[in-house]
Amino acid sequence: MDRKNLLRVAVPGGLLVVGLTVGAVTTHYAESTEYGTPVAAPLRTLTETVEKTYTQTAPAPPPVTVTEGPPPPAAQFGEGLYLVGTDITPGEYRTDGPAPGGHCYWARLSDSAGTNIIANNLTEGPSRLTAVAGEYLEVNGCTFVTA
Repeated sequence: MDRKNLLRVAVPGGLLVVGLTVGAVTTHYAESTEYGTPVAAPLRTLTETVEKTYTQTAPAPPPVTVTEGPPPPAAQFGEGLYLVGTDITPGEYRTDGPAPGGHCYWARLSDSAGTNIIANNLTEGPSRLTAVAGEYLEVNGCTFVTA
């Protein structure tokens, strides 16, 4: 290779080596402190609390009306005047009879006046009767239960 060609190759190659060296030295000094140790930037912590509130509206329930009816008819009853179907349940009833030395009287009536007797009985021992809806039942001296 002649001298002219050698200069053409050597000069750019030398410039390249010088440029790389200057770049490396500059970078080294830019990353260090005066004591030669790199310094990291201080860290910042950012905390954010987010609360979400959801509201859901539901239709109000319809009002509830509670109507109390009459108490259920009795399955056991003693002395008194009863409307069958209202005061006592229609059906068959029995009694063991009156207290010792007493009498048991019952009467099926067509009205509450007690003058229109459909059937009646006066006993000193066990007895049975059939209570019919719409009639009145009068009892004295004993207790009847569902037969």
